[in-house]
Amino acid sequence: MQNETFESLAATRPRFFLGANAGSGFFSCFGDCYRPGAGERLTILKGGPGTGKSTFMKQLAVWAAEREQPVELYFCSSDPASLDGVRFPTLGAAVIDGTAPHTMDAARLGLTEELVDLGACLNADELQKNRAEILSLYEQNGLLHRRAGRFAAAASRLVDDSFAVDCECCDLERAGETAEKLCDSLLPNKKGGRGAQTRRFLGGLTPVGPLLLEETLRCYADEIVAIEDENGGAASVMMTAIRNRALAAGYEVITCPCALSPERKIDHIIVPDRRLAFCTANAFLPVTVDTRRRIHARRFHDLPALAEKKQRLRFNRRAAEERLDGACTALREAKAVHDLLEKHYIAAMDFAAVDRLRQQLERRLAERLPK
Repeated sequence: MQNETFESLAATRPRFFLGANAGSGFFSCFGDCYRPGAGERLTILKGGPGTGKSTFMKQLAVWAAEREQPVELYFCSSDPASLDGVRFPTLGAAVIDGTAPHTMDAARLGLTEELVDLGACLNADELQKNRAEILSLYEQNGLLHRRAGRFAAAASRLVDDSFAVDCECCDLERAGETAEKLCDSLLPNKKGGRGAQTRRFLGGLTPVGPLLLEETLRCYADEIVAIEDENGGAASVMMTAIRNRALAAGYEVITCPCALSPERKIDHIIVPDRRLAFCTANAFLPVTVDTRRRIHARRFHDLPALAEKKQRLRFNRRAAEERLDGACTALREAKAVHDLLEKHYIAAMDFAAVDRLRQQLERRLAERLPK
């Protein structure tokens, strides 16, 4: 495959987020991006804004695609046009951005992990010429991200209240039983023991609004089961049951937590070996891809009891939407400030030196290419 561009690559490869601007603060799944026990290696990029980390990874992704290697792309939820990471499954390698807010260091330096410091290609004296302005931009960026976090936290509390109401009015046991029946027909047991789980975000709050990378479902699944559930009570029980059953049956599972409440809820599950996915659909992040079937959560609800809570649920939804919009607006403003920061760093960078670092990594990756 020659003359591949990153744009054409991104249109056909799995895309995820590894971090989320959650209600409890930034939530990271960066530790799930590679498997050291399986012989995989992780390269952690260090460097400030504008030092070329995203471009470095995009060029590596194109390099691998031109050699017909599978590629997984991990985008930045604070800037969906920028890469936070890239993984090459058949090469047993991944490269990630290890800077804040998803700071990572090499716990097993030289064994399964290595550091590449793009900051070494930076002319710090050039930055010092605009020191006061750059420090002010850092402060503005931090303030805006904290503002986005407060909006996300407020939205999360409202969504949690609706979730609690929904659970009160839902036959959760019946929802779980329905999930088990689904698994009986779609997830037969494999030989070889318990499966393994990796976590990725399929959706999240971004500067362009709530975003779902639903095309990724088609990269992994021919069959998609959607659970339509506005407030999440039934879907949460069903997703947990499906994840547990898939693992017990011996499958590798990609678990996609809820971006707003990742500690508590699962939104989507992908079972690549079965070319199968289960997803949650609601007004915040609707699922528009063709699905094998759609299960409407209202079948599990006490509809008269739910109707009595209609006003409370409507208030929560509208108020949550306003606060989510506030979070995304703050992230958009933070990105604009970040772009100004990048300009200062770009002017101070030796990108020829960055290219040499990338070429060195390409040579190490080439040693892992199939013979």
